[in-house]
Amino acid sequence: MQNNRTVVNSSTYTIGNSDLIIGVTYTSTGSVTITLPAVSNSNAGRLLHIVDEGGNAGINNITINVNNSGTETINGNTSASITSNYSSISIYNNGSTKWFII
Repeated sequence: MQNNRTVVNSSTYTIGNSDLIIGVTYTSTGSVTITLPAVSNSNAGRLLHIVDEGGNAGINNITINVNNSGTETINGNTSASITSNYSSISIYNNGSTKWFII
């Protein structure tokens, strides 16, 4: 299994097909918005790890949004947030319309 790590050093990022670990370093500069891929474009059970590598999510939050807020959810909501320094969220999808935080 290949562990693809992507560094995010900008205020927005849309997760790509090969991403697995998303290391957000931009929190030392400002808040970050990460957009998940559409569940329909991912295999059921796809796992993603989003990590505050910048260590400032307590001040500059990382917001994780669904791709299609009309039908897709994260634990029943259209977004989730990382609000503590050096924290992370691991998330997987059910192959239909839902993402779940582990």
